Amino acid sequence: MKVGSTHRVQDRHLAERDAARAETRTISDQAYDLILAKILRLELAPGNLLMEKALPEALGLGRTPIREALLRLVGDGLLCRRAHRGIFVCDLTADLLLDTFDLKLAIECRIAELAALRRSDRQADALCRLTIELFKLDPSLPFDGFVPLGREFFTTMAEATGNSQYRQIVPRLYNTSIWIMSYAGHANGDWPSLAGDLRALMSELSDAISRNRATYAEAAIHRYIAKAQDDLIDPSRQLWVDSAA
Repeated sequence: MKVGSTHRVQDRHLAERDAARAETRTISDQAYDLILAKILRLELAPGNLLMEKALPEALGLGRTPIREALLRLVGDGLLCRRAHRGIFVCDLTADLLLDTFDLKLAIECRIAELAALRRSDRQADALCRLTIELFKLDPSLPFDGFVPLGREFFTTMAEATGNSQYRQIVPRLYNTSIWIMSYAGHANGDWPSLAGDLRALMSELSDAISRNRATYAEAAIHRYIAKAQDDLIDPSRQLWVDSAA
């Protein structure tokens, strides 16, 4: 089978899978998205207790899907269950920050490299389209399309690797990264700068992946993570909770 034919078959399979995924979104998925948005917007702030009994009325959903969503968010590391006390939004600690960037460095550089080598034409086009849409948005309004588009970008990049495990990990890692950025941006008014850096990264990645330049894609991720880590881990800000506290 020719390469072009292989890509067309892969693209058809991806399109069919995406359509099936859209049809099978559950009420639990809706609850997950709504609670996740509240965490990322800091409407549910780090360290806060969730009033579980109030969530069904607040979200307009039943207790069972909300309970399922909360369990997923505990598994994602955004919520934590404390014995005899309830479910809390996790604290943003310095250790969590460092661990997140260590994981991003280990995983996302490899994902970028593989995406550049394995992507289909459809996936390359999708990354270009998402980048164009991102540049039309105001980065000072992070949840007015910016965060969901960014999540779709990195999820598409992970799918381009052909590795299903990366596809599972990347959205969770993205959510944690945005949570950290949102907290730092809210505290210091840095969100437009942080979002601008992320948007510039997506532009570099889109270009490198579309040209099959694996080394450039990997280097773009490495530079971004190093800069973000330096920008966010600033001892003078004293933003991050002491992990031993």
